[in-house]
Amino acid sequence: SQHRTAGTQFRAGVFTNLTQDHLDYHGTMQSYRDTKKELFDNLPESSVAVTNNDDPSGIAMVADSSAAVTTYGQSEGSDIRFEILENVLGGLTLTLDGRLFKSEFVGEFNAYNLAASYATAVAMGIPSAQVRRGLQDAKPVPGRFERLQVPQGPTAIVDYAHTPDALENVLKTVRDIVGEDTKVVCVFGCGGDRDATKRPLMAAIAERLADRVIVTNDNPRTEDPERIFADIRSGMSRPEDAIWQQDRAVAIREGIQTASRSEIVVVAGKGHETYQVNGTERIHFDDREIIRGLA
Repeated sequence: SQHRTAGTQFRAGVFTNLTQDHLDYHGTMQSYRDTKKELFDNLPESSVAVTNNDDPSGIAMVADSSAAVTTYGQSEGSDIRFEILENVLGGLTLTLDGRLFKSEFVGEFNAYNLAASYATAVAMGIPSAQVRRGLQDAKPVPGRFERLQVPQGPTAIVDYAHTPDALENVLKTVRDIVGEDTKVVCVFGCGGDRDATKRPLMAAIAERLADRVIVTNDNPRTEDPERIFADIRSGMSRPEDAIWQQDRAVAIREGIQTASRSEIVVVAGKGHETYQVNGTERIHFDDREIIRGLA
């Protein structure tokens, strides 16, 4: 590992999930898992370890921790349990730790994030009523399932999803909310000079969960964009059905302008980022500005 947390004493460690990312650095998922586990292994007895009881790695992650362990999840036996009652584009309604809870955040993955935050704060001694009030007032983070309504056009969802798991989460969340009858468009790309094994996986997910796919650039850096496209194409069973457009602004505009008012356009990969890296040059670029410019 890079020892980024070496010498730091944490009062709490929180495990949310473990999915493929940074394998260009760690090499294997086992190495990546072991590196994450070090955080919990090194927590002092006076701290708390909070873990996702529903994730396959959740319990193993804290098995050797000296800290006080709290679990959260939807499954029976979780210390802090939640159940989703309603999941719509306007937000979530759930039961959390036995009480009704409403939030502007959207999607099952955000329900898990809310439960993790609640469990951590309560484990650290903050009164549960105070934590609940604070979380219910929390606003969604820019670039994380950020909803933009195009006047006379479709609803756009801008999200930082740049891994297979994240892209699947976003597209599944949209699909769960709007159902099978609403068309979903996915605009995405894969970063250059980074883990190439993600590319065909993300391609297969986009093809499976979206009705239309537009592939574009997402920080190609010094790698040939056509090489990135080739890796993405290898994961698709019908690459000829996708639109291939290296210019990200053009790709986003095409996704928006060819969608009807009832459709959802997911623009994935950048989220809050305000730049694009072409070669060694970093230029200003914001997915949200492109979408707002279509008003």
